[in-house]
Amino acid sequence: MTRATFTTLSCWAVGTILYHLGATGLFLAIRRDPHALAHGQVWRLISPVLVQPDPWSAVVVLAVGAAIVGTAAERVFGTPRWILLFLAGALAGHTAGEFWQPYSSGISVGFAGPLGGLVAWVLLTRVRGRRSAPRLARVRGRRYSAAPLVIGSIAILAGAIWLTIRTDIHGPALLAGVVVGAVLVGTSSTVRQWSPPPEPGRRPAPHREVGDAGRMPSVYDEAGGDAGLRRLAAAWHERVLADEVVSHAFSHGFHPDHTERLAAYWAEALGGPPRYSRDYGDETTVVRMHSGNGPHEEMDRRAIACFDQALTDAGFTGPVRRTLYDYFAWATTTTMARYPGSADDVPEGLPIPRWPRTS
Repeated sequence: MTRATFTTLSCWAVGTILYHLGATGLFLAIRRDPHALAHGQVWRLISPVLVQPDPWSAVVVLAVGAAIVGTAAERVFGTPRWILLFLAGALAGHTAGEFWQPYSSGISVGFAGPLGGLVAWVLLTRVRGRRSAPRLARVRGRRYSAAPLVIGSIAILAGAIWLTIRTDIHGPALLAGVVVGAVLVGTSSTVRQWSPPPEPGRRPAPHREVGDAGRMPSVYDEAGGDAGLRRLAAAWHERVLADEVVSHAFSHGFHPDHTERLAAYWAEALGGPPRYSRDYGDETTVVRMHSGNGPHEEMDRRAIACFDQALTDAGFTGPVRRTLYDYFAWATTTTMARYPGSADDVPEGLPIPRWPRTS
């Protein structure tokens, strides 16, 4: 479970347990109450998320669902944007509840915001990629069929409209999440996008040397193998050192073999030999080097721009250029940006994720 989701559910769990142990005064102080709101108690637009006055069976089911939805949304949008989605859902739902369903409370409308954000993410990124229409979504290294996600998202959006018509507070909460999610997807380059899938029906083959009979070429092969990726790594390194923002990451110095190591890491991730894992370390080693520095979205954006320029410098064109760009943008804004708080948060033994072939 991700950090904001865990923290939010923990606070809610404490309030809910206290209520079920008899702390009804807590419930009365934070529930929706139009009369109290009219007398200036504006915190009641958000405070009802702290207590769930439902039977324990419903509380458990809600907790599981909220953990799944919250974790997925936080991994897609990042923690700051997840908080915006949660607040949007909570405020919209509980504001409507002051009129439609007063004198109650609950956290479900809060998590309706991130769910609505996921709906916007699925539908808008699908529309953006319509011409290349990816049939598979890729999340944390696993491939999923996109069709059920799209159909499910459309159903949730229709359900949100129906709930609003029925004056159910979850309708406005979902719609608020959809609106905020659409804005975030449309304005941020660091919200995770669909990644290009491998050819439908084919599984990535185990790596063999270039030229093996019967093997479809990997991205590593199509990028020119070790020589091509060393050329790209050198071009990118030159670009970032010249950038006034990204160069700050190297202000304390860097390993003399940095370019060679970077090329070896890319090679393994793109279907080449596992030389980085054998000689230098695993994914945990790499992610820890990029963690514990706080959010750095502007630096990430400029690093991706430098990589785009480096692709030109190194002579990459056509589909392989697009695949390399998509891989770098994905890695920069997801795996390498997942642990801004501390490098100690990075789990041990992470494997280097393999990126799909272009063929």
